[in-house]
Amino acid sequence: MQEARRITRAFLRHQHIDETVAEDAVLVVSELVSNGVEHSRGELGLRVRCHGRGVRVEVRDSNPAPATLRVAAPDAESGRGLFLVNALAHDWGVSDNGATTWCELRWTDADSTHDSADHSARAAAPGTPQGHVRPYTSINVRT
Repeated sequence: MQEARRITRAFLRHQHIDETVAEDAVLVVSELVSNGVEHSRGELGLRVRCHGRGVRVEVRDSNPAPATLRVAAPDAESGRGLFLVNALAHDWGVSDNGATTWCELRWTDADSTHDSADHSARAAAPGTPQGHVRPYTSINVRT
């Protein structure tokens, strides 16, 4: 899990993502990877992509049961991961097959390191139409 956080943090720094959004993304990665480790067997896949005005995090695991938001007991030591994801993300969900849990974090015009003209220019590679997905990183974590 430390590797997933470290690689995510480095990737988002390389992409010049606002520090606050990057820290939220690292926390979301930690929670989603933890859920995958706890509730599945085998390999986990993590994908972090920067696009347009946001960051998308996807965690794929071998458990076909979809992740569900639940209320943890006040004295429970776990069970709050998706609650945090729900609080931090603009949107989140689960793929139709239940194997991938994803979320979108977005920044606003108030975020200091992004103005729309500068970010749009960085968002598209040369020869790529504006608004297409920026390059992404993908790492795999085995349990």
